[in-house]
Amino acid sequence: MVYRSGSLVVVGGVLAGMLVASPAHAGGKVKAHVECMSGLPIKSGKAAKLTEELWCTIRVDSLGKYKAAELKGHLLPHITQSSTLSTQPEARFGPLADTQDGVEFRLDKPFAVNVDYKTCEPFTIGASLDDESLSAEDMTVWSETFKVAATCPKPKKIAGTLRCHYSAQDGTLLKWPGNGAKLKPRMETTFYCSIVAPKSETGVKYEVSLGIAGKGTPKKGDFEHDEAGAPFFDAQFEEDVYQACSNFTVTGEVRAAGTSLWSGKLPIKQDCPD
Repeated sequence: MVYRSGSLVVVGGVLAGMLVASPAHAGGKVKAHVECMSGLPIKSGKAAKLTEELWCTIRVDSLGKYKAAELKGHLLPHITQSSTLSTQPEARFGPLADTQDGVEFRLDKPFAVNVDYKTCEPFTIGASLDDESLSAEDMTVWSETFKVAATCPKPKKIAGTLRCHYSAQDGTLLKWPGNGAKLKPRMETTFYCSIVAPKSETGVKYEVSLGIAGKGTPKKGDFEHDEAGAPFFDAQFEEDVYQACSNFTVTGEVRAAGTSLWSGKLPIKQDCPD
């Protein structure tokens, strides 16, 4: 039965245009929050010391008008433009689970240091619960930004030394500093350099680089340690990088927590008679 009453149209006793809630969507909005732990629980926006793993969970406080089976959880770290992380983190997503702690989306493996974040660089984690049956504009039914205020004690300066050596065709071992600076040999094969230091701090992630100024991409990595525990970093350069009979400068730097702890330069001269 259809009849009009003013501007309203009644169809079978129901006002046309009114949304009749289905049992599956009866209720209000989703309520949830993010919990993270890295060794110890951390709070959004509060200073935190991170370990090599970061676990995060979306804890659902109320499903509102939704069912757990209808929703998927998403967690994604967002690094800053100044981050030293070499790759962009990937999103983690999956269905909600009904656990003894309640309905939640929990990572099946942790976010990992140097893959998803740096222990001494602040970042955020975007969290959301999505109903993928809805349109792209409406599918996110809850979202939150968790601020990871990662902090580290300022690392100490490094007492670094830059050294290089080259084996001449006659077997002479040339060193810089040393006899190489005096003899200024012509070089055409592999040239070796190292950064050495008497000690380094336990637990500090160092970023060490060695390169030829203005030539190619510097070699990068972390310190290795010799049998006595002293840190060192080695690199080698071929003639196509440094160029025979041309003077060049070897540069080195040690960084940690976004701070330069040491840098050095070593000029290399070659004397090539016509």
